[in-house]
Amino acid sequence: MKIIPVFIFVLPGLIARALWPGDVANDPDMAYPLIVTRLLPQGLAGLMIAALLAALMSSLSAVFNSCSTLITMDIYKKFKPDAAERQLVYIGRMVTAAIVVISLIWIPMIRLLSNQLYLYLQSIQAYIGAPIAAVFLVGVFWPRATGKAALTTMIVGGLVGAARFATDVLAANGYKDFGPLNFLTGYAFLNYCVIMFAFCVGLMIAISLLTQRPREEQIRDLTFSKNTLAAGVDKTWTWVHAAFSILVVLIVISIWAHFA
Repeated sequence: MKIIPVFIFVLPGLIARALWPGDVANDPDMAYPLIVTRLLPQGLAGLMIAALLAALMSSLSAVFNSCSTLITMDIYKKFKPDAAERQLVYIGRMVTAAIVVISLIWIPMIRLLSNQLYLYLQSIQAYIGAPIAAVFLVGVFWPRATGKAALTTMIVGGLVGAARFATDVLAANGYKDFGPLNFLTGYAFLNYCVIMFAFCVGLMIAISLLTQRPREEQIRDLTFSKNTLAAGVDKTWTWVHAAFSILVVLIVISIWAHFA
């Protein structure tokens, strides 16, 4: 299922480029609207646009709700544990409004980085996803990982990703020499993501070894082990899930190796 979206996102663009090479070459973001407006009859085109808008509103609603809940419950309530329910709702609404404003202000940054929305989305996910994936995988599969290591890796990885994003924006607008930061732009963003992931894994392991080992009760039922596997409801399905996960990883690696 993780591989299917690649073809769902990419193939329509390839079809549009083959049908209308001039229009898509001038404005790649018009590939999807061209397919909808020129290939579908009026009724289906309207239905498709309605579905697209509904999916967009649903996604935005989920993102705003998640961000609001995260900031309100995990940050604000830590400082104000006795806050009333009405006050928490008010803070959540204010946070949602602030996120909407920040999102609107951020829109021009998309054009500064790339004139292709798909590349922009992939590059942003690559920069922020590497430290998150490193912390999650090391934390789940290595009981020795510590909270301090996870926090440090997230901060350092986030700063490194932000530095690459800044250099990409500057490079897209004519700046080429970044002095000691030139190594950040020497790799394609997907290859840079792989290097950044390896760096974050190494950083988390190193800091974990330098900090105090977590207590058993802190990691019980949170890390993967033979005991966790044995406690599964259905061992067959557990191994099936593991096999398919490995298969997905191998497919991703093979695709990356082929196009790298």
